[in-house]
Amino acid sequence: MKYTTASQGGAIAASYPVITAVMARIFLKEKINPLTIFAIFVCTVGVVGNAFFASVGSEALNPVLGNSLVLLAMFFSSCYAVCARKLAGRYPLLSIAAIQTLGGMCIFLPLALWTPFSQKIIPQALWSMGYLGLFAGLFLYLAINYALQHIQAGTVALFSNLILLFVIVFSYFLLDERLTAVQGVCLLLTVGGVCLAIYGQKK
Repeated sequence: MKYTTASQGGAIAASYPVITAVMARIFLKEKINPLTIFAIFVCTVGVVGNAFFASVGSEALNPVLGNSLVLLAMFFSSCYAVCARKLAGRYPLLSIAAIQTLGGMCIFLPLALWTPFSQKIIPQALWSMGYLGLFAGLFLYLAINYALQHIQAGTVALFSNLILLFVIVFSYFLLDERLTAVQGVCLLLTVGGVCLAIYGQKK
């Protein structure tokens, strides 16, 4: 997110359900129909267009790099959904959450200690870090792991399309971000692809 904007990152994140649907079909043998395949194509066009038609400015330092990194993150998130779905039938929910939290701490804690801290830490920053750790970290993955114990991975991933809506709304009101006309079209393609994927899952 250092190199792109929240709106563009949110548009790329909308590809998560269709990526997960493909991986779930390959590794979990979940059903995928022709409509879902077409949705993947539409969503991919929107994602690629949003990445390459983004303009470099004060808000987006390097949109191609930033959007590519977000897309890579969506791929690894899909890998997580598939793996968690496989593990959910074998191990307790809290055990999975505890192991992944411990693993993440072992990886990121040395990096955090190596990175220089700001001389002045404001209370808002502490509240933000606490929110990210508690709600966007612990509670989020506890909820996802619980859902993956009872619902197919492709179905769970479909709910992430709400992320795009909230990102755009909050970016507009809180960050004063704007999208170009071409990016708007690509955004509609991305959302349309996700909607087609949702409809395809119901078929």
